Amino acid sequence: MRTTRTSERSGISGSSSSRSTSSIPGARAQKDPSDARTPESTSRARGIPGARALKGISSRQLLSRIRKLSETERKAVLSILIHLIEIERRKLYLPLGFSSLFEFCMEHLGYSESTASRRIRIARCIRDFPQCYRALASGKVSMTSLAMITRIINTENASELLSRIEGTSSKEVELLVSSLRPKSAIRDSVTPVYVKTLIEVACDDAGIAQAPGSEGGKKPTATGGGKNPATFAGNGPEAVPDNGYRPAATELQIVLEQKLRITFGADPEFLKKVDRIRSLLSSKHHGWLEFEKLFSILIDEYIERNSPEGRIRRKEKRKQRMAEKEIPEKKDPRTGQKPERSRYIPRKVRDEVHTRDKGQCTYVSAGGRKCGSMNDLQIDHIVPFARGGDNSPSNLRLLCGKHNRLEAERAYGKKHMKQFHDTKRDTG
Repeated sequence: MRTTRTSERSGISGSSSSRSTSSIPGARAQKDPSDARTPESTSRARGIPGARALKGISSRQLLSRIRKLSETERKAVLSILIHLIEIERRKLYLPLGFSSLFEFCMEHLGYSESTASRRIRIARCIRDFPQCYRALASGKVSMTSLAMITRIINTENASELLSRIEGTSSKEVELLVSSLRPKSAIRDSVTPVYVKTLIEVACDDAGIAQAPGSEGGKKPTATGGGKNPATFAGNGPEAVPDNGYRPAATELQIVLEQKLRITFGADPEFLKKVDRIRSLLSSKHHGWLEFEKLFSILIDEYIERNSPEGRIRRKEKRKQRMAEKEIPEKKDPRTGQKPERSRYIPRKVRDEVHTRDKGQCTYVSAGGRKCGSMNDLQIDHIVPFARGGDNSPSNLRLLCGKHNRLEAERAYGKKHMKQFHDTKRDTG
């Protein structure tokens, strides 16, 4: 059954345009873009065709290949856009039973709604403004940036807009578009919503999931509020296909969880402060800190520091620490003496290094690119401590966790460092 039409909702109509496409290279005579295809390897690694073959090439070859493939991908997408222009001009989607190019892209080409909408808008943009095609072909403007200006570009501002978005990030383009289409004031609002959450629940001896709020895990039930107002069993209309391994005594279910959507306006300085806090917390909380968790940490800390009960708890803890016996000095188990050197870096020195390096990873690649990450920052010894390096600021630097590990592997070897790190696959 055909998907319900969403052309109007996505801002895409099925009408064709009478504008000429003669100034767009390849618009009249299409060529098969398969010339640049790489031969597919028959070897397999973990079920991925060609993955094992890549293990046999050097790092330089691998980086060279991915750059060429990226260029091939960009040319292929440009060719697809030109094809879409011609398909819309001929209305070839109509004989196939589609009422619009949008439906054709979704159902015939298998695009998602967002991809179909974005590519059609870009295709029409380069049809109406051929200079956009040249900007894309040269790599000066990205597909994402061009898609963001499709609703504000016109004959009068086309050249100026393209020059302003050349070489800029998507955030900068988004800011530019917003300045040209300003919104009214943003009011604070709190809206209750429900979100779907995937959970793993235990099953009884009969293999029936015993989820909160459900009878036998078969029927969805509603509660008066809070979390889990309704639970959908794995065999219901909201079932999630279970393609991965899990123990036989558990079952995956989708649970509706009550949340609040909080909306408010903030200036750019506010976001800089938020990013700064994320950076400071990244050593304790690895990965991306979502706003909910971030603000919960800050609110809890403020309450603990400023509430009467929090002050009482801190006072009791200070008394307890003072009452405890002094911890004996740590001694070298081989000599029984206090070690002459210590890995401990005083806070004063840490702060000095952090301020000197501007709170950024100082790793610089062979090509001169500085990492500059502000997340998961760690103090690294330039001359390793185990090789006689001291704790003076001149021998210390800030590195992000990943580049700290890279430097350690260079100094001691991957095999040696593997025992000190988690063996899980690095998803970064």
